[in-house]
Amino acid sequence: MVFLFNSCCVIAGWIAILSLAVCIASGLYVASEIAEENATFMRKVLKNSIGILIVAHVVLFFDSVPLKYAMGGILCNLSYLPLLRTFPTMEVVSIPTIMALSAGLMNQALWLYFFSSDVVKYESNVDIKGVIGFFLVFVWYVPVGFLISMTLPSETLPPACGMMGAGLSGNTNYNGSLGSSNNDYYNGSGGGSGQARNKRQPFFQTMVDAVWKKNVSSSMGASKNYYS
Repeated sequence: MVFLFNSCCVIAGWIAILSLAVCIASGLYVASEIAEENATFMRKVLKNSIGILIVAHVVLFFDSVPLKYAMGGILCNLSYLPLLRTFPTMEVVSIPTIMALSAGLMNQALWLYFFSSDVVKYESNVDIKGVIGFFLVFVWYVPVGFLISMTLPSETLPPACGMMGAGLSGNTNYNGSLGSSNNDYYNGSGGGSGQARNKRQPFFQTMVDAVWKKNVSSSMGASKNYYS
């Protein structure tokens, strides 16, 4: 009886973890949809969030957090700023992207070492919930924001008619209304048509859609082979 009860608990635990993962992925997908329609607002949110986190790391330093950890967090957030210049477009193989990715991984390792050190273990009352909360806000918030918002250059190409309209009217978007910049055309903030905005799909959505289509195609192929 004890073995059966323990087995049920283990299986139920894994089901709960998988369900939580699906819920998180679904939430990020919805957030990516919102970011796609509000790229200008999302850029402002990320920029302000980076500034707030830099100030928060300075406060943590004066609150007895060692300098190397606070400085590591500040430098990591500063490395995200160059990505805002081309937001929401992101070149995968580029110096800003590689610097931001490297800094994010180093910041992750740095804070993992900090929370696993004896100083935190014996001189503070931080539990696992506090550690996860810290990582969500101070380490993962901005990178996840970029992940669900950034778009590959191949996904930002407007339709041919939109390009013709933009070329004929100078700095105008697809429906002929004035746009403040080329970024406004891609962001949909210059009054462009829904057709042009729909051509810009965030990288996270592209990745999820590719995985989903691959799994669906594999399942359909297996079903056809089974019934044939």
